[in-house]
Amino acid sequence: MTHPPSCFARSRIGLSVAVLLATSCSDRALRPLNPCTTAGVSTRLEIDPPQSVDLLFMIDDSGSMREEQEKLRRELPRMVTALVTGDVDGDGRSDGPKVSSLRVGVVTSDMGVGGIGVDDPAQHGIASCGSNGVTTDFARAHFGDDGVLRRTAHDASVPGVPTGYDCDLDMDGVGDSVSASMLPDYLTFVAGGSTTVQDEFIRRVACLTNTGTDGCGFEQPLESVLKAVTPPSESNDLVGGAFHHPSGDLASSLGHGHGNDPVLDATATNASWFRDDSLLAIVVVTDEDDCSASDPRVFDFASSDPQFDDPYDAQQAQTRCVRFERQLVHPVERYVAGLLERRRGRESRLVFAAITGVPPDLTDGPTEGVSNLDEILADARMNVTLQPSERPFMGGPVNVPDSEIAPACQHATPTSPPLTATATLSTSTAVLTGVTFASGAPIAGMGVTGPGLQPGNTVRSVAGAGPYTVTLASRPISAASGVTLTFTLLDVSAVPGRRIVRVAKGLAEVTAESEGANSIVQSICVDDFRPAVRRILHVIQQGLIASCLPRPLIRDGQNIVACDVFVTLPEGRACDDGDLAATYSQDPIDQRVVELDGVRRARCKMRQIPVDPAPDAGSRIPTGVTGWYYDDYSMELVESCAGGTQRIAFAPDSKPPQGSSVNAGCLQPVQDGDLELDIGASCTTGCAFASTESSDAFALRYGLPERGIDVARDFRCETTSNTCQIHCTSDASCPGGYVCYDDGGATAPICVNPVCGQSP
Repeated sequence: MTHPPSCFARSRIGLSVAVLLATSCSDRALRPLNPCTTAGVSTRLEIDPPQSVDLLFMIDDSGSMREEQEKLRRELPRMVTALVTGDVDGDGRSDGPKVSSLRVGVVTSDMGVGGIGVDDPAQHGIASCGSNGVTTDFARAHFGDDGVLRRTAHDASVPGVPTGYDCDLDMDGVGDSVSASMLPDYLTFVAGGSTTVQDEFIRRVACLTNTGTDGCGFEQPLESVLKAVTPPSESNDLVGGAFHHPSGDLASSLGHGHGNDPVLDATATNASWFRDDSLLAIVVVTDEDDCSASDPRVFDFASSDPQFDDPYDAQQAQTRCVRFERQLVHPVERYVAGLLERRRGRESRLVFAAITGVPPDLTDGPTEGVSNLDEILADARMNVTLQPSERPFMGGPVNVPDSEIAPACQHATPTSPPLTATATLSTSTAVLTGVTFASGAPIAGMGVTGPGLQPGNTVRSVAGAGPYTVTLASRPISAASGVTLTFTLLDVSAVPGRRIVRVAKGLAEVTAESEGANSIVQSICVDDFRPAVRRILHVIQQGLIASCLPRPLIRDGQNIVACDVFVTLPEGRACDDGDLAATYSQDPIDQRVVELDGVRRARCKMRQIPVDPAPDAGSRIPTGVTGWYYDDYSMELVESCAGGTQRIAFAPDSKPPQGSSVNAGCLQPVQDGDLELDIGASCTTGCAFASTESSDAFALRYGLPERGIDVARDFRCETTSNTCQIHCTSDASCPGGYVCYDDGGATAPICVNPVCGQSP
């Protein structure tokens, strides 16, 4: 009896690199042995993976970032060591890809405030944004650090750097007055350097990332990154237009990155840092969301424009970026398009990572924030919520509306135990009187949680010696007496980094114009950044590998796997060209013409080379044979696949022509995981159960006893596919919902589920 099986069911396979799951039936005629538990995965392969990395840190240098900068610096030695040595786990042995050259650059979130307040002698600018309250620096008020790579550390002494080390970076061991013009724009490490050179490089990176905390409180991290990498010649083509510049100063509207215009791009400030053939990794670290302004009026809390005037003046300054986002802040599409342009057609060579305001539980699962960006954005805690706080205004305390953003997450200092207190809450004041603590004493800056309080409430001040008078940042939202409150000493409180996550998602999406970059988002509200940095490191290393697969595949009886490799050749090349004909299938069904960017190009199926994985199989690859093969045995796997165990490899003289794009599509049985053996398991370890209990569990799962099916006799290897299957004589001898499938005598009949998505 013959029943043609229907299209394969799919299930998402978790990957740390950009993966496109199969969304339609494969072009090839594959016979699915258990179609409803078969996963399809399609991924683009790098023919020549990058050997170098340009690593750009964007570090928020505003007043709340001291602890977060410290956490980042503690992890930098491990991150840099892993990149330059391939030693990910710190055991002294290479267990991942290593780079031949690493460049590190640092920019800050301070992009100024478009000169707001510069010409107002009464206002004296905006504090920390080019103004000290008395005088205003014109350039800093307009541009801040302007996305220019930093040359110096903020302080001569940096925590975590050996005592006496000179953070002026002139390598003389003592602090001095070395001119900034003598220092490099970025740091470079080339493979092969001694341990001493490597250690010196790491110390220099730690110094350079010490950006301090006196930067502008209106953070523009996305604009900073974009200006750092955009060449002058492309600045006018950005979504939303060129960068900010004062009237008549068109030169300031240009980016600082590397470009191909021999005149306009030749002297760009950051051009020498940027390489066309590198993997570009951007790491954003901030506890605020992005406020990259399309119009500097978003910063003008003293505006007289009725459309953007604040009834409470400066008391609502920090929420202007949210309230006027649509009118005065650049759309996130500006940054998605602008960053993708840096690796157009090679999106796998772009990594965007963010440590920002996201609840930790949204990023610590098995998908690690790469494939769950939609879930992060859908979480209620990531909604931007404006709430009131009590501020002094017109001579008295006023409950100022829309003056604070509710945090997405907060983190308590690990060494500080929480305090509990009993208090009476009133909605008319933020002052709590007669507060008694079970033990300990409160201090300003503590976070406060409890019934009747709005999210993210903190302690403004404390008076008395017990009972205490505690002034909160915000009034309670409901009155109550005898309420138990919990006070914790916070080291970070972060608002939802929603715009930053949206950029990460936009970069990772596969579209008609983009194969998708590699994005990852991690939470800033954690004890330390080690887990986050390791996950970011993993994503960067995945961008350095060529063709690794997420899970093992099963070789069939002919020693091939259920994968196809398709190569889209450069314009003018054909599948039957003399130098290609032996490598690609000449069957017309395996060839087609596709149109990319208006150009017609040939798409060819590369031949698969059968490989015997047995240890005594010799070279395994027949001499003179071209094509691709499934590699799960070679010594190169350890370095090329970051500890993985399988990849697609090319035989000698089989590398696709320069300018080709390569895609692989694989089909693989997916096991439920709770059975010792299941339908579709590889025959490599046999199809016999180790115990009666395991055999009985399998028989019970598929209802075999009542159908007269003997597990020991009928569940055995199907040699063509090299998988364990239930052999049958008719539909009646198969589990419920399965049918007996006979492909015309090529193999013995087996039981399959003919309907996608249905369980037996």
